Amino acid sequence: MSHSRLILLPGLAADERMYAPLRATGIDVETPRLLIPFDGEVLGDYAGRTAAELDVGVHDIIGGSSFGGLVAATIARQRPVAGLVLIGSTFGASGLGSAGRLFGGLLHLLPFALVGRVLTSDKAMARMFGIGAREDFAIARTMFYDTPRQLIDQGSWMLRNCRETTPPDCPVFAIHGALDRVLSPPPVDCTIIPDAGHGLPFTHPRQLADFLRTVQAKLW
Repeated sequence: MSHSRLILLPGLAADERMYAPLRATGIDVETPRLLIPFDGEVLGDYAGRTAAELDVGVHDIIGGSSFGGLVAATIARQRPVAGLVLIGSTFGASGLGSAGRLFGGLLHLLPFALVGRVLTSDKAMARMFGIGAREDFAIARTMFYDTPRQLIDQGSWMLRNCRETTPPDCPVFAIHGALDRVLSPPPVDCTIIPDAGHGLPFTHPRQLADFLRTVQAKLW
């Protein structure tokens, strides 16, 4: 089938590097970076601009991790796609877990430099994402500081103010870590990985690749 792609958007303070372990499994996936939001841009407009930039088509599977999944879900409400994949993601602010609410609160109340030091500490990353290898900590920390401040601030605001709770009309496939404290599983049939946190592409790339291949087999 022509023009059939699996497109996975990254999390809010991440980029294509978060999917490097997944790519190492041999799965064919596009991992574009998130666009920088305009001042005051709402999620619907941001998702529409992202879909246009990526030329998302009817045969494409669109998905993402965390905030990237939320953007993908919004795209799937706006235009026809083959399916939606949520990786440690959800449909709106109602899915925020304890760590997700804490992240938003810290951004609102404290200086960004202090928030960065707290959130990128080994202890915080291990608790939120379930990553334990030093190289994983280093990559996650680098991605956070490489992310434009506008994206973190505006993206966090869009997530906290998204009131959607229902899935789009297309087939939805979700995978979630049982130990995820950032977001709760979405209200759809969801594959739960018992020993995983919020960082599935880092910590469980082979399980994620198997899940994605199953999705592709069903939709293509």
